[in-house]
Amino acid sequence: MTPVDVDMLETLAGVVPESPPRGEHNDYRAIGQPFDLDRWIEDHGLTVMVEKPLGDGRVLVLMACPFNTDHTGGS
Repeated sequence: MTPVDVDMLETLAGVVPESPPRGEHNDYRAIGQPFDLDRWIEDHGLTVMVEKPLGDGRVLVLMACPFNTDHTGGS
């Protein structure tokens, strides 16, 4: 390791983009477009059993888990 002075570290810190505050929606871009959860659910043939508001977002309970076939019926 090579020690650097504080000015160099502050310069480097100045080029890092700020993260959005926790709980605030960000504009996630996996392929250059915002992620559309509703479209993803539709594209993967998933069924939403329950949708309810939570804060400034929402909770979706799926009929079946897209990642584990043992998780069904909202488990």
